[in-house]
Amino acid sequence: MVKKPRKHPYHCQHKWTCKDYPECPKWHQTALRLTSIALILLVVAVLGLTTWVSHLSTYSCSEMFGSENGTKECNCMKFSPRKQQDNTNFTKKPSLNLCLNDWVQKEEKCYNFFRTFKSWIDSQKACSITKSHLLIIQDKAELDFVQSNIQDGIYFWIGLNITYPQKAWTWLDSTPLNLQLFEVQGEVEGNACAVITKKGVFAEKCLLQSYWICQNVISSSTDDDL
Repeated sequence: MVKKPRKHPYHCQHKWTCKDYPECPKWHQTALRLTSIALILLVVAVLGLTTWVSHLSTYSCSEMFGSENGTKECNCMKFSPRKQQDNTNFTKKPSLNLCLNDWVQKEEKCYNFFRTFKSWIDSQKACSITKSHLLIIQDKAELDFVQSNIQDGIYFWIGLNITYPQKAWTWLDSTPLNLQLFEVQGEVEGNACAVITKKGVFAEKCLLQSYWICQNVISSSTDDDL
């Protein structure tokens, strides 16, 4: 009779059964259980992270802290970033250049700084051909804008002259000059018209030759059609 080799209780053969080696299945089952639990926890963690990221991408939450009781609450508003951007583009009117070529637009007005020499009256006639008029300055912002487009030492006729019998500086639309806006520098002798430079406004004889600035107001009907 062939004697069976003694089986070591802590040694596992390559091929074994739970019946022959009761010690090995006990550790094996424990390892399988731990591995299964770890896999389940990993899957749950991945699903939770995915849900959290999706939640952040679809909700915007702003925190407000109560000044009296120190409580904190969160107001969440569902939004779509791309859709919100599209709505903004449609509600905000695009900035369009409604002026002709060589004209400069500032808000609802167009300006042209002509660099040919004419007298004051001829400059006004030239502006009328383009359905405009010599520059009329209404406020400080417009004054700053015009002077920012003028180089040092350059003079331009504007729509301001001395009228009679008042002998007062008056714009082409018959409104008097607001001395809080600026004062015309220089001596006034007889008929006088105003020129503007980068540094101020000066009185000149209307028959002298100078550059000139035409101004045109953009009509609301044209703006609505575009």
